[in-house]
Amino acid sequence: MRKKRLDLKLLQREAAERLGVDETTVYNWEKNRSNPSLRFIPKIIKFPGHFPLKCPEDPIGRLNYYKLVC
Repeated sequence: MRKKRLDLKLLQREAAERLGVDETTVYNWEKNRSNPSLRFIPKIIKFPGHFPLKCPEDPIGRLNYYKLVC
């Protein structure tokens, strides 16, 4: 998420406002000090061009991943 935020030239405060969280929360997510709770996942996915899940190694998992991303 940090890379996408920086690509968009957003401050942590600005990203926090878009996501509806506190600036400290964004900081903790970016430093892997905490993980977003389930209720924030839809907003994080909608954050421009960011998808928080990693692509699986297996072919079936990759297909499902690409269906979600695209």
